[in-house]
Amino acid sequence: FNTMVDELANLRIRSYEQQLEIARGKLNFLRMQIRPHFYLNCLKSIFGLAQAGKMESIQQAVLYLSSHLRYVFDVRSETIPLEKELEMCENYIKLQKECECGHPQIHICLDRAAAQVPVPPVSLLTIVENCVKHGMVLDGSLTVNISAKLLQIDEQTLVDIIIRDNGNGFDEDSMELLNATDGGQKKLGGIGVGNIVERFRLMYGEDCSVRFYNKNGGCVEFLFEMK
Repeated sequence: FNTMVDELANLRIRSYEQQLEIARGKLNFLRMQIRPHFYLNCLKSIFGLAQAGKMESIQQAVLYLSSHLRYVFDVRSETIPLEKELEMCENYIKLQKECECGHPQIHICLDRAAAQVPVPPVSLLTIVENCVKHGMVLDGSLTVNISAKLLQIDEQTLVDIIIRDNGNGFDEDSMELLNATDGGQKKLGGIGVGNIVERFRLMYGEDCSVRFYNKNGGCVEFLFEMK
């Protein structure tokens, strides 16, 4: 009987390890699907700056672009501190401005107690990229606000991250797909948003809430228990 119990325990351990390995492999696969497509436009903009003789702008743009590419392509860990991810969101907006791709602004309000919360790399950054891509108005203006704080509810500590822009927001059909629980995000024609939702839920479990809504622009909110 004891031998049988030991064998069952070993089977459970092996099964758990296999599931963990599958989840880890899936997470890495999902990460590889996220790659920025805007950098060619940045290079074209830098070429335009060179033609105009704007050397200081070229230097700044190259610094911002190199930081962005180093982060996106070289990061090896499965998680990154929230503070670092937000720094790269700010770097991205500065790059857009320096390349004269409109006049976006970003405001970040980070609860210092949440600074080291682990998040998937390039996740919030992809949301900000989408804000710029879809929220920029004709005059090139856009404001992105990001807040990240801890909430104490009963005995739980929850992390609440909200990314909000002042663009046109989501249309009703898109919002329904984005909030679907059956992977409806991927039906919008891209893998970026569905990828992000899946990566957060692989990391924090199915109880991780990701909500898309409108409030004077588009809003994306992540709510999950701090591990």
